[in-house]
Amino acid sequence: MLPGRSFLRLRRRLRSGQIAAAAETALAIEHLAAELGVHEPCLFPWARDAVTAHLAAGHDGDAERLARWLETQGATLDCPWSAAMGWAARAALLELAGDVPGAISAHEEGLRILERVRLPLERSRSLGDLGALLRRSGRTVPAREALATAVRLAEEAGAAGVAARSLEELRLAGGRRRPERPAHDRLTAAELRVARLAAQGATNAEISRRLFLSVKTVDTHLQHVYGKLGINSRRALIPLARRLEEEAETVAGGS
Repeated sequence: MLPGRSFLRLRRRLRSGQIAAAAETALAIEHLAAELGVHEPCLFPWARDAVTAHLAAGHDGDAERLARWLETQGATLDCPWSAAMGWAARAALLELAGDVPGAISAHEEGLRILERVRLPLERSRSLGDLGALLRRSGRTVPAREALATAVRLAEEAGAAGVAARSLEELRLAGGRRRPERPAHDRLTAAELRVARLAAQGATNAEISRRLFLSVKTVDTHLQHVYGKLGINSRRALIPLARRLEEEAETVAGGS
């Protein structure tokens, strides 16, 4: 097992802005992992912070190497965390290269994987990264949705530092913590069913077949969903998938 002190040192140095020192620590952890034969990223999840440190320090080659490692291990092993972190690292590299649409898609792929596992803090961090990217690219409405969820997840996990970073991004995007929606503005059970499938990537025709609705009715439900959630596209539903699932559970539990 890798010494916990090295991992904690990496995080402390990142939080305090000691970027060069954080990058050095990341390299030291990587070398130690190789020496000890620890080849599975999920056994000791240091790689996400290492990628962050390398990119901040301008060590793009080191970040690219770790991204490829995470992607390869995620595809080879039964390790959803590694696969999701591979997408997160790839997103950061794509943004650095100026490919904002590609970076957004990479973040969304990672979030789809995190939807399948119980890693709320990693979801919070990934949603925070996606929300920050959306804000920087001028897409403030979906940015607020992603960031508000990131803040909630981090606060529920007791991660004040992670919550604070997403909350600052949320304020920059002109948003605030999401208040409880009034009853008239909540999604109906039918709207929830349509929204959940759309967030999972189903087309209107697929939703129509699965729910035995007309395509026109599906489209009407989606327009109501967009209006109530303050978004304007199907893509903006993806970061909200977990929230929609939780809302559906609440509706089911109260029925």
